[in-house]
Amino acid sequence: MFFDVSDKLDLIKCKIEWKIYDLKLRKEFLGEKHMTSKNFYNPKCPSVVWELRVYQYLNCASTYVSLTQTGLKESKVNLCAKYDIYAYDIVGKLVNICL
Repeated sequence: MFFDVSDKLDLIKCKIEWKIYDLKLRKEFLGEKHMTSKNFYNPKCPSVVWELRVYQYLNCASTYVSLTQTGLKESKVNLCAKYDIYAYDIVGKLVNICL
């Protein structure tokens, strides 16, 4: 089996801090609409744009978070993502919610 080693894998990191206050109150006002963060990217590769989305459903006690890649719409480039999403619990401790 042969591999083309000319295609090197580049590791690019991005980070966003998105503060949402009163999540329960927002659920009452927004209903089934999702909240979307501002777009973020690494300056080394500005065409790979990301956003976070928070979904709260009225009939569900859970809150769902998704990471969405919004750039590269017409590209045929393969993209792999590894991510961690953290939130603060009720006592202010940072908790990884992507387990």
